[in-house]
Amino acid sequence: MDNAVAALFALGRNMGPQCPPTIDAFGLALSKFPLRSDLEEALKVHKLLVERFLGEDAGLMGANNKNLAKILSVLAEIHGEEDISNPEIDALVTKVFKALPTAMIQQHAAAFSEKQQKRIEKILTSP
Repeated sequence: MDNAVAALFALGRNMGPQCPPTIDAFGLALSKFPLRSDLEEALKVHKLLVERFLGEDAGLMGANNKNLAKILSVLAEIHGEEDISNPEIDALVTKVFKALPTAMIQQHAAAFSEKQQKRIEKILTSP
C-alpha cells in the first residue's frame, strides 16, 4: 500500500497538470499518509512532502489550500517518529511550524488529534 501511495504522490508531483481535473492525486495520497509499512519509502516521501510544502507547491496545497490541514496533521504526526522520520525531516517540519502564523495553525486545530496538537505545541516552544 505504501508503494502505491508513494506512486500516487509521485504522479501528483511529476504529472499533476496531465491528471484529469476530477483527480486530486495529492489529496488521494495524503489521505493515506503517514506511510508506516515501507520505512525506506516513508522517509523518502515524507521528506518530499515537507520540501514540496516549503516550496509552496500549489498542486500539493490544492484549490483554496484544501489540503493544508491534512498536510499539517501529517507533519505533526511524523515529527519525532524514529521509524518514519529522521533529524533532517524533523528540522524541516520544525521550520514549517515556526514559519506559519499562529492564527493559521489555530484555524486548522480542529483537524489535529490531541497527540498532534501536543506535538505542535512542543515544536513551537522548542528553542
